[in-house]
Amino acid sequence: MSSDLSKLFRERLRLLRKTRGLTQDQLETKIGKIDDGAGYVSRLETGRIATPPFEVIEKLANALEVHPVEFFFTEGLDQNSDALLAKINSLLAKKNTKQIRAIYRLMLVYFEKY
Repeated sequence: MSSDLSKLFRERLRLLRKTRGLTQDQLETKIGKIDDGAGYVSRLETGRIATPPFEVIEKLANALEVHPVEFFFTEGLDQNSDALLAKINSLLAKKNTKQIRAIYRLMLVYFEKY
């Protein structure tokens, strides 16, 4: 993982954990024992573990009730629903009918799955 991507991951992990009201220890309990060292989540958040395996990213995402992509794609995630809806409407206003239909189908699939 590049240093920028690692930094983004660490920041998002910390933010998502705090948003869920979890301490590092509580999150570590939720994901289970990963290695022999103590403070695995602390080591992730401080960069002492630079690149967590995909399996760990998946465990963290499940414990935090998010999709793994939320560790890396963050634009707009810190905004309230009204601001996000305004951005979505602004994006859709620039699309043609065919594109809007495709986006609508993707939304239906997403909502069916999640």
